[in-house]
Amino acid sequence: MKKAVLVLCALLSLLALPPLAAGQSLLFSVNLGGAEELGLLDTQQNYQALTDYLGKATGASIKLVVGQDATTALQHTRTGYYAILLAPAHVIGSALKYGYEPVARFAESKKAVFVAPESAHIRTLAQAKGKRLGLPGQDSLVTYLARGELNAQGISMRSYFGSVTHFRYQDAALFAMGIGQSDIVAVEEGEARKWLAKNPGVIVAESQAVPGLSVAVNATVPPALREKIRAALLRMKASPEAPLLRRLHTIGFVTATREDFQHVSTLGYFTPKVLPGATVIDAVQAKTMMEKGVPLFDVRVAYEYQEGHIKGAVSVPYKENSAKEVGFDPSLDSFDLSRLPKDKQAPIIFACNGPECWKSYKSARVAVKNGYRKVYWFRGGYPAWKASGYPVE
Repeated sequence: MKKAVLVLCALLSLLALPPLAAGQSLLFSVNLGGAEELGLLDTQQNYQALTDYLGKATGASIKLVVGQDATTALQHTRTGYYAILLAPAHVIGSALKYGYEPVARFAESKKAVFVAPESAHIRTLAQAKGKRLGLPGQDSLVTYLARGELNAQGISMRSYFGSVTHFRYQDAALFAMGIGQSDIVAVEEGEARKWLAKNPGVIVAESQAVPGLSVAVNATVPPALREKIRAALLRMKASPEAPLLRRLHTIGFVTATREDFQHVSTLGYFTPKVLPGATVIDAVQAKTMMEKGVPLFDVRVAYEYQEGHIKGAVSVPYKENSAKEVGFDPSLDSFDLSRLPKDKQAPIIFACNGPECWKSYKSARVAVKNGYRKVYWFRGGYPAWKASGYPVE
């Protein structure tokens, strides 16, 4: 595979960690999140060079952390674990909700497109109904944008297509389509055009353009230092580090604002506002119920619970493999129902990481399906609890 995309996840979030201490290193997380443009070694070397440049330009101690998984990057934005984040637009859009500020972005924009081979005879999304769809990973930028385009047209991905298959890399999705295992795939526009230059096919539909890889800094980083980071990135084209930009596959950085991420932050995996068979509650109601002895189950992964959780919450992780959508298949997931009360008339609350986290929605649905009669879904979850000023551990 040729690619590997990077995400600088964020550090010391205002939501979870205290202000940066004097002399403390800034954790700079880079995560490619499903695009395979560079090998991991290339990624490490190129972004270490960028880290060294930022350290010299700002006078700060900066430590690089490289990853390849957008899901992990998204999880860490919610707990504020990293100080600096260079990530795809949807990760930045999520981070802005949890104490981060955008400082710069690659000048190039990104767009997801649906592409089909000539042999599939698909020219519109209407003609793709019942066909086999291929996508990158569930938390990739392309999948976020593709879902948004389908949602705008009132299309439920799982029910509309005959099958939906996720591939770790876009190259793999295109290869599968080329050998007849998929009828249509969603990939970045640039990847689609490279494929079309060698294969007969057509772009069926496309998403709205969003920023490319972008940089956000945790709000707990002093404003003066945050501005130094922004200035250092913006002047790279005019500095001796200009050749590094080519290694990063960009023509340079430009200023980023919150408005740049407004569109992408509304797409992807936001949960419904209702859940049949359960009652949706807010932070005030959750706190009142807990004070009366009603258990609240935190269904996030264990390390998220360890980094910070609602005081008194019980950790029962929902192991999620199914699609983040209403029509998810619970048989693909794992949830230990034996950890719930044996009395199915007893009230229980489920919570995770807010409206875009599907684990609490799914666990509540599974509980309802298994006969629990008083299920409460705290949709706002841990972020809403903290925003209300309630105690955390």
